[in-house]
Amino acid sequence: MKFDRLPVFFLILFLLGIIAYFQHEPTAQASQSTIQEYPKETAILLRVIDGDTIEIDDGPHVRLLGINTPEKKMPFSNESKKFLSQFINQTIFLQRDKEDTDKYNRKLRYLFYNNSLVNKQILENGFANTYYLAGLKYEKELITAESQAKTNHLGIWTPSNEICSKCIYLRELNF
Repeated sequence: MKFDRLPVFFLILFLLGIIAYFQHEPTAQASQSTIQEYPKETAILLRVIDGDTIEIDDGPHVRLLGINTPEKKMPFSNESKKFLSQFINQTIFLQRDKEDTDKYNRKLRYLFYNNSLVNKQILENGFANTYYLAGLKYEKELITAESQAKTNHLGIWTPSNEICSKCIYLRELNF
């Protein structure tokens, strides 16, 4: 009796394998098609609030996507703000990604000037770290920019000159 069930068992496994294969194919294609290309919006940058938040001429504040700059009075907060200030009164282009606004009703956008991604430039200069990147359109570019700044010890990635900066070593980090 056990031998009669064995072919049926293998047949069921075979069919499940075929179903799993064909279920996997459309899912991969669907995830690629869900990446939506949003149009760029034109705006005038009126004011820089901090290194990752700006005010534009036609609406709420804008929070730059994928980056987090130091808060006011923290090291490199002035540098990140100054970097963005060069675009005041300039025509900029903003592009949204998956989410339109954050919980503070700020627009979430990439900032472009002369076809260059300013969010990436801020990271390249070491004025920010990457922030909530999962699934963002420019995720890889932003990660690469941060990595370059770390490698080159720029901005927030500059090694500390404090007397005890080399006194403590992190050997292991357990979560």
